[in-house]
Amino acid sequence: MTAALRLLSRRKAAVLGAAVLALVAGLAVGGPALARIDPLKMNLLDALSAPSAAHPFGTDQYGRDVLSRVITGARPSPAGSCSAWSAARAAAGRIS
Repeated sequence: MTAALRLLSRRKAAVLGAAVLALVAGLAVGGPALARIDPLKMNLLDALSAPSAAHPFGTDQYGRDVLSRVITGARPSPAGSCSAWSAARAAAGRIS
């Protein structure tokens, strides 16, 4: 096991991929705690606001917090990608 980890740690692409995977997994698990503002709550007075302390990614045309929407949208991503990978693997197994 340690030999495999040592081999993977030498490859920059593998390390970057593992970091991105860890980030998405962390957002999926801790998303509700990080998204302080309801991603569906509209506030037309804050529409299209620039990034600020209250809204680090700014707001959209309806005044919804973009950071909360990104975090909430990232939660189903791992399940979707695993499902797509499984379907492609099953289809490739039938072709070969």
